[in-house]
Amino acid sequence: MQDPHYGFRDPVSWEPVGEVEWTTWDYALMSALQLIEDFTDQNGLPVWEKEADHVIVEAVKKVDKFESAKERTTSKKNYKSTPGEYFVPRMKLMPGYEEDDWPTFDEWARSQQEED
Repeated sequence: MQDPHYGFRDPVSWEPVGEVEWTTWDYALMSALQLIEDFTDQNGLPVWEKEADHVIVEAVKKVDKFESAKERTTSKKNYKSTPGEYFVPRMKLMPGYEEDDWPTFDEWARSQQEED
């Protein structure tokens, strides 16, 4: 359905409401999103890569620091949970680092490229 006023029509008269209109770029992005959702498995692997004979799928072990901290907290000898208890993450820099030392997305993306 490529209606330029999709989602912005009066439900009774079906007349466009407001100045909002979908563009060609909007349709391209939505088509790409739908393609990814339709052809990606529960692990985030594109089916065309996973099913190719010349592609090897490996399992790489990762450790979630927050899950690790929860396990350390709740596995203590005298630990008793409180009814309704839940955990939320709080991040802080290691001693010796300053506020300007928080990692950035750009640094992370560059490090990922270097690993490949």
